[in-house]
Amino acid sequence: MGYSTTIPLDKVYFKPTIEQMFDECQKAIHELLIDDKYRFQLQLKEKDEKIDELSQKDNEIDVLKNSYLRSKIIC
Repeated sequence: MGYSTTIPLDKVYFKPTIEQMFDECQKAIHELLIDDKYRFQLQLKEKDEKIDELSQKDNEIDVLKNSYLRSKIIC
């Protein structure tokens, strides 16, 4: 931009690192893709991860129900 380095405000400008810029680009990469195939693959991956998470929670609920029923029978 041609700013002078002798001006004290030059040190105030935000200068992101390459890693910071890459992290910000990654957040929007699926919106920037032209081919829907990759967007759909990303959505499918996210849904699969959510399904796995919910399946684990279902299993935990089943285990807790069974242990509750066993403890209720014993009492």
